[in-house]
Amino acid sequence: MRGYGQIAAPGVNPLRRRFRWPVHVALGLVLAPGAVPAFSKGGNLGTPGQTRPGTSAARVDRVLAVVNGEPITYSEVLEAVALTPGAVPPPTLEETLERLIDARLMEHEARRYLQEPPSEEESEATLRALMDRFANPEDYRATLRRLGIAEDYLRKRIQRELIVDRYVDRRFRPLVQVAQRDVEEYYRTVLLPDLDAGSPAPLVEVESLIRNILEQRDLNRRISAWVDELKSSASIVRLPLSEPPQSG
Repeated sequence: MRGYGQIAAPGVNPLRRRFRWPVHVALGLVLAPGAVPAFSKGGNLGTPGQTRPGTSAARVDRVLAVVNGEPITYSEVLEAVALTPGAVPPPTLEETLERLIDARLMEHEARRYLQEPPSEEESEATLRALMDRFANPEDYRATLRRLGIAEDYLRKRIQRELIVDRYVDRRFRPLVQVAQRDVEEYYRTVLLPDLDAGSPAPLVEVESLIRNILEQRDLNRRISAWVDELKSSASIVRLPLSEPPQSG
């Protein structure tokens, strides 16, 4: 059976992933059919999936930022957009670059302190889980070609995501707490107005859902503060955000 969706390690609760990251953090990969969206105004680069296939990295690449000595290239930004299609409005070049900067900072910190990083076997298991969502291997490879994504890049992105996921779970998730009064207030002020007025679901039926949402909100707040702290002490060089010239 064909399926497309977010890259996630086997056994990860989809609801947990939905509320996992702040809006400005570029984690959570998606492969989906259809055209890859163009950037919106403020950094319009056209449709990456239509320009990248068959184009060598040497022809389109240039450095857009350097984070603690590690470059982020134009092609990485295009691949990041191709892995997260469907955003409305589509992201600008600046927004996509900032999400990659945030993700790179988190990865650097996680690598410094994570004592047991994910193994290659875990990364391969995640990649296989993604491939299994396609009708067959050729359908999966055709999607990568259409989006202009190299599988090596996809493997690296999976490994980066798993590293940050594990670090965040061990550092921040134990600190997350949700009081019962907060659950009840969310039910009364947010959920009830959206439910069928004739037969609203009782609190006991939706309590776990509300608690999950509030836990993710608290986790996202902690991650946002952490990223701001990392930025305050990081070396970040941003270069002019213009499209690189095509040779030939």
